[in-house]
Amino acid sequence: MKKSKLKMAVGAIAFSVAMLFSAGHVSYAKQEWVRDVYPDMYDYVLKKDKDGYYVQIWKDSRNWFTERCVKVEFGKCMIET
Repeated sequence: MKKSKLKMAVGAIAFSVAMLFSAGHVSYAKQEWVRDVYPDMYDYVLKKDKDGYYVQIWKDSRNWFTERCVKVEFGKCMIET
């Protein structure tokens, strides 16, 4: 009888811990590739600064804005959305 109660208690604790850790990443901001967030733009230019990577997003041949890259992998700039 004690073994089954002990097994149930350990199982309940393990389940609770697993649920806490699996839900932990839900609060983080979603990261997406800059071309998925801003499709149909004129051009995208990756720039490196002392603070990290930035991408210039050109609306047309004269107007542009910048976004900070959270992560760069395989040359793809990932930004927070």
